Amino acid sequence: MKKFSKPVIILAGGFGTRLQNILKGLPKPLADINGRPFVSFLVERLRFEGYNNFIFSLYYEADKIIEFIEREKKLKNCSVQYCIEPKPLGTGGAIAFAVFKQKIIGNFLVVNADTILENGYKIVGQQESNTIGLIKVNNTSRYGKIVFDESFLVQSFNEKKEDSEPGYINAGIYNLNSQLFLNNDEPPFSLESQLFPALVTKQCLHAVLLESSFIDIGVPDDYYKFCSIN
Repeated sequence: MKKFSKPVIILAGGFGTRLQNILKGLPKPLADINGRPFVSFLVERLRFEGYNNFIFSLYYEADKIIEFIEREKKLKNCSVQYCIEPKPLGTGGAIAFAVFKQKIIGNFLVVNADTILENGYKIVGQQESNTIGLIKVNNTSRYGKIVFDESFLVQSFNEKKEDSEPGYINAGIYNLNSQLFLNNDEPPFSLESQLFPALVTKQCLHAVLLESSFIDIGVPDDYYKFCSIN
């Protein structure tokens, strides 16, 4: 029997509002990168770092994503499951829904379907639970800045600013524990603006610093940048 890795929830349910003119009706994970859907690059990186157990959290145009995934050769010999939200649940609600539906127990990885790292997925997956991967950038104005102490406990999520400054940002990759999501009756909620600040208050959200390139195709400039290098 094939042994599957730690579950990876891929958050792929968003509307891609800021890329509407580029997507032309496609969901953001299927954004065309020179004839190849973006999610194919993401899955390739995850597989390269040893992951083969995927749960796709879906909502907008879920059927189109499932149709592609079922044809994706890079997912052969993998465990692939789908969780389609009954309504938009936010990032936290989507994870809670997937944990409940797939009966996940213990730690699991979460990644955004519109961001990609050159490396770091394995590193985050090896950390203790409730860990967030961070990337250092020269300009944090688009993302907001994450502050941590010498023990790598996250201390605050600073708001986005018009002024640019260097610092560490959320790389869109998390190692979480199912205990955080046991109450599936919660209303829709945000991982970033609700759950993470609560963990910071309890001093139990850890940071791991990643040395990697990072792209978030959520805005046109970065979409075209990724196209130019692939």
